[in-house]
Amino acid sequence: MTLTGGDVEKNGFTRSYNALRPYLRWYEWGGESIDQTVTRPGRGGSTDSRLVEILQDANHRDQVQLTAQERRRIYIWLDGNAPFYGTYEKDEQEAQRRGLAVAEPKVQ
Repeated sequence: MTLTGGDVEKNGFTRSYNALRPYLRWYEWGGESIDQTVTRPGRGGSTDSRLVEILQDANHRDQVQLTAQERRRIYIWLDGNAPFYGTYEKDEQEAQRRGLAVAEPKVQ
């Protein structure tokens, strides 16, 4: 599995994100990843992720050395619906694709 970023592919995501997608569960409009009408406790995010299972299983535990902080970062990302972009604005998404930081969203 390649997790080195890379160019954005035809579906709008990097090779790394596309490699992780089979191991994630997220809510999306019009997709088939999870029931879209209601969120259910214990479904989705880190509690329902194959990625977490792999990181914790005996076959991979010794091969993947993550600090507690790195694990928490992955779990928070999963619990936050595994976003690719940190924004919905197209120009800011393009900036992120180029590796640039974007401003935090304004609190409404």
